[in-house]
Amino acid sequence: EALHRIIAGCTRALGRVASQPANTDAVIAAGSLNTILNAVAYCPDSEPVLTAACQALAACMSNEMNAQHVGNSGVLPYITAGIANHPDYGDFSAAAMHVLAKSCQSEQ
Repeated sequence: EALHRIIAGCTRALGRVASQPANTDAVIAAGSLNTILNAVAYCPDSEPVLTAACQALAACMSNEMNAQHVGNSGVLPYITAGIANHPDYGDFSAAAMHVLAKSCQSEQ
């Protein structure tokens, strides 16, 4: 539980950095999508981690190219599994649907 809080906090911090348009490309180039993937793979049942991961992913999807990077990162199956496995995680579900919607828009 304590480790999950630390992972969620670090993932939230990553999302805050990525939310600054000047930082988004650098955050992605630094391998942050892999870091987020590892967080959700390691903590698939942690609502705070899943929510923070989706918020960070949404911040990384600031333009179509970055949204495609997120779509190609391998993290979306973990997000959809989280929705299926934890429909009672309200904050996560809302954040996940936002990421999936952005992903679908980038594919059009």
